[in-house]
Parts: sequence; C-alpha cells; structure tokens
Amino acid sequence: MPPTAPHWTPQEEDVFISNLEGGYAPHELITFHERTEKELVMKIIELFSDGEVVVLSAATFDALLRRSSQ
Repeated sequence: MPPTAPHWTPQEEDVFISNLEGGYAPHELITFHERTEKELVMKIIELFSDGEVVVLSAATFDALLRRSSQ
C-alpha cells in the first residue's frame, strides 16, 4: 500500500498554490512550507489530479496567451 500523504490544512494548500503560481523555487517551497521534496511532489500530484492546478510549459502558456488576444 502506498504511503499516505501528510495532512495539509486548506489554508496551507491555498498558500502553497499561491507560491507555485508565484514561481517560487523548489528549495524556497521546501523551506517555507517545512516539508520534504517528496511531500511537495505528492501534494502537486494530488492538486493536479483534483484539477486544482494545471501544469503548463512556458511555451504553451505563451501560445495560449497569444491565441486569447487574437
């Protein structure tokens, strides 16, 4: 059985999502949230699976912005 993810409060999740959107570096996220790299990766996968975050490359994001402005 896979390990269970450590508990995050809704407030912690909100701040984490804001920090992801803000472009914080991985080491900053680890320090700020006092979580291991594995815990952060598990949370990102969970948020992605739940549709809470979308992961795009910079090129894909730029293309979407260009299309939406046409």
